[in-house]
Parts: sequence; C-alpha cells; structure tokens
Amino acid sequence: MCRFWVAERGKIRPRNISGACAPHQRWLTDAIRKEWNIALLPFAASKDVGDALAAKNYTIDRRKIQMDEPIKQLGEYKVPVRQHKNVTAEVTVIVVREE
Repeated sequence: MCRFWVAERGKIRPRNISGACAPHQRWLTDAIRKEWNIALLPFAASKDVGDALAAKNYTIDRRKIQMDEPIKQLGEYKVPVRQHKNVTAEVTVIVVREE
C-alpha cells in the first residue's frame, strides 16, 4: 500500500508531490515508518550494512560501501566494499524480516 508514497531512494514523498494535506501526510508518514519497523517495506542502506558489519567486529567505513541505491526487497545481495583504489571486496548481505 505505501510503496506509492515512497520514492526510489527510499524517502517519503513530500506533500507538494504526493498531493496530501498536512494531516494526511503525517498519517502517511507514521504508516510508512510503522511498515519499515515491521519490515513490510524492507529497506537497507549503506548505513545499515555498515552497522551490521560493525556488530560482527569488522571496521569498515560506511563511505566505502558502494551501493547505488538502497536495498528494498527481501533476499540475498552482493555489495561491493572498496578498501583501496584497486582493492574491492564483495560482502553478501541477506535482508530478512526482523522478528
């Protein structure tokens, strides 16, 4: 339901684009955030990947994680991490629902 109100980069569309009045826009924003929290709308950005790697005791700068756009589907993805100019590693990211 809420995918229409979320832009390609994972941001909630503003009022001037969505055409919703202020109270409805607040309601939509709350509904979309609730869906993100229960993973009905999956969303994983480079910050989330960096935080997950930090939880596993890997120290990787989030800016080195090369994601063209956030992950918005459940599943398994290969994400390149550029360490140096000629050194790039691939990290497997599995996006699942939070329990």
